[in-house]
Amino acid sequence: MMNKIVVILLLSLLLSAALVGFLTGVSITESGFFSLDKIIKFLVLTLAFLTLLFQRSKFNIPEDIWRYILLGLFILLTLLVHHLFSESTDDFFIFRAQKEIVRLSVMLIIFLLCSTASLKSSDYRILVYSFAAAGLLLGILAVYHSVSGVVDQPWRSVGAYLRAGVGITDGNTVAAILNITSMAALAGYLIEKKLLTKLLFLSFLVIAQAGRFATFSNGALLSIVITIVAASLLLKVYHRKVLKPFLRIFLFIAFLFFVFILGTGIFRTVFYRAMLSDEHVKGASIYSRLDQYEGYVNLIKKEPANLIFGVGTASLPAKLGRDLDLHNSYIRPLAVGGTGAFLSFLFLWWLCLRNFIFSIKAKQVNEIHRTISILFFAGFIGWSFQAATLPSDTSVVQWFFFMFAYVFRRTACQRSGSVVSSVQSNRTIVGSYPGL
Repeated sequence: MMNKIVVILLLSLLLSAALVGFLTGVSITESGFFSLDKIIKFLVLTLAFLTLLFQRSKFNIPEDIWRYILLGLFILLTLLVHHLFSESTDDFFIFRAQKEIVRLSVMLIIFLLCSTASLKSSDYRILVYSFAAAGLLLGILAVYHSVSGVVDQPWRSVGAYLRAGVGITDGNTVAAILNITSMAALAGYLIEKKLLTKLLFLSFLVIAQAGRFATFSNGALLSIVITIVAASLLLKVYHRKVLKPFLRIFLFIAFLFFVFILGTGIFRTVFYRAMLSDEHVKGASIYSRLDQYEGYVNLIKKEPANLIFGVGTASLPAKLGRDLDLHNSYIRPLAVGGTGAFLSFLFLWWLCLRNFIFSIKAKQVNEIHRTISILFFAGFIGWSFQAATLPSDTSVVQWFFFMFAYVFRRTACQRSGSVVSSVQSNRTIVGSYPGL
């Protein structure tokens, strides 16, 4: 029971920054190291550590977790070295570099603690419930922020609506989190049998997606479309009996949304940014990113050594000549940390992909585990496209997908009697995994 609580608490930290930002109105991007969100993270991490330390069973650290931790530590080391020897004099970018170091450190601690706690397939119901309910709250807050916020600058709004998250946190991250909670709500709808419970999850899903629309994030819109397509294909191949209910609920919700936005006359507003309706939107969505790529190519031409060693978080915007971070989660590790950080990130991404595939294809897992694994894997595929438009290689969304995949695979290995490592070894630093 305690293992279950620990994992859910740790993974719930994905939502803490956005929820705290909306509830307090304080900008998370500018908050200090002793903000409410940081205090919550510290308390949860401390509680999780003490719970695992004093539980009756042995405190087991899986052998295979160290490849993830060491890869993350190498990326963290590149961030630290560049920060210590940074040439940047811009306080804002220096502060942002410090926060990135802290954020990645916290992600690695959460990853390590999650790996020591065992989950049974049946425990994923509680995980789904927790994320779906949190998505309900976050969706409501996002919609409220959009309709009640003060529209003072064109780039912060679409018509009379504020882009949810602007001035508080990153709207693209909020939208990505709501896509994740939407997958949790959808999983809950598919695995539950009672009509009332299904309707509850359906409402969670609708509100989460309403909140996602309120961010007006083009990347998140692309992500959810790709997620739906990927989920349909994966269900057709690996879990065909769930495909028809999945498609029915998707078409029903799509119908509801279109009836609502057409009936209220806000179709053009909702899809204003998606249709690239003016030069400002085109500039923010396309031209600025192309300028960043051009700036990075010029940087490499001017100083080829930066391809090997990187330039660091704080110095990157000035080096690009754009005063913006590089909005591509696959190129950014190369630009910030160099070739080593780039290869480490790609290896972590590949491990995540492999873990999801293993979790889905494992023959002994039950239907609940397979359904949830497929939907979250589809979410990861969709997110991977959105990540190509964001500087999110060290973001909580990216690292929680790494964690989700690892936890899912570990449960699948336990369920099938396999071993939790790439070489099918059942050894751990202390003890061994209990069977399910």
